[in-house]
Amino acid sequence: TTSMVLGFYAVSMLPLADATAIAFSQPLFSVILGVVVLGEKVRWRRWTATIVGFVGVLIMARPAGGVQLGTTIALLNAFTVGLSILLVRRLSDSESPLMILTQFAIWSTLMLAAPAIWVWKWPSAWGWMLAVGVSISATIGQYFWVQAFKAGEMSAVAPFDYLRLPFAVFTGWLIWG
Repeated sequence: TTSMVLGFYAVSMLPLADATAIAFSQPLFSVILGVVVLGEKVRWRRWTATIVGFVGVLIMARPAGGVQLGTTIALLNAFTVGLSILLVRRLSDSESPLMILTQFAIWSTLMLAAPAIWVWKWPSAWGWMLAVGVSISATIGQYFWVQAFKAGEMSAVAPFDYLRLPFAVFTGWLIWG
């Protein structure tokens, strides 16, 4: 829930491309947490994939302009996503993916209900359709995300997150030309 809030906050403070680029530092945090906390062995290929991906993040983010609050929030988001991956990895040893997703939905709803009520505005019909579409696609995506971390080591699965960028580019091209 914290990573989700930080992610939305980062997007509100930075250009979308910058917030997205910085979010791609998450696999670096995941690999490091996998080594430090889970004791996973990371060989040179995984380190190479992770470092190459992180260099790509630095190129996209162009941090030469200095660190802003939004940049710090985006980095905290990437770190907390890494922590949530660690928790999912641990939970997947004893819980089903559906139970993990259900627990996340319940706890996130409870934690965010009060702040949501404070600023709530009823969405239009189109807004409801978009919200339902995002909810369905995000739930399906999270289900497969949990399955991936259940099946493989955290440090092996995390670098595949960099594939989001070419998929996003292709989808953008396909849908919006």
